[in-house]
Amino acid sequence: MEEKLNLVQEWDKTFPKSEKVNHRKVTNSKYTDNKELMIIPNAVHTDLYDNKDIIPFDKIETFFKENLK
Repeated sequence: MEEKLNLVQEWDKTFPKSEKVNHRKVTNSKYTDNKELMIIPNAVHTDLYDNKDIIPFDKIETFFKENLK
């Protein structure tokens, strides 16, 4: 079932609107159900930068190649 989005036109952000930036809403019309939960035991967010050996980047790359066509 496709969910209908109700996009508002007024400024709805917590930061001030700047006239120097072209603000516009962006949606993804090609939403898919391709999801995979990946749990890396004992990992914290800094491991993406400091302990890359425990992150299965090959598995992540394969998932993106298969699902982002």
